Amino acid sequence: MRYIVLVAAILVTVTACSSQASNDSKHPVFGVPDYPGAAIEGQGVLLTGDSFSKVYAWYRQNLPAGSEQSHTTTPVESAVFRTGAQHSGEKSVTLTIEGDKTMIVVGSL
Repeated sequence: MRYIVLVAAILVTVTACSSQASNDSKHPVFGVPDYPGAAIEGQGVLLTGDSFSKVYAWYRQNLPAGSEQSHTTTPVESAVFRTGAQHSGEKSVTLTIEGDKTMIVVGSL
């Protein structure tokens, strides 16, 4: 069941990202703090070679208290954060493992 919820969260986030303007002039790039050294892989998607635990700890420290919505360790470690005002500027940050990298997906809700 958790895996289905994770997949649904990622799909919602990726879908939301596709509606975000590609020339978004906000800095940080996707409207939330940029993870240091992460490479932009696509609209709302960043990848880093840093471990999931390091990226997770960084976002827990750099996003507002209470923004963490979920954190699962099986079958794939993942976490979802939400920040911003509901219905106006709300963002989601989904962390998951992609091969030997940590994927960060940012979307507007």
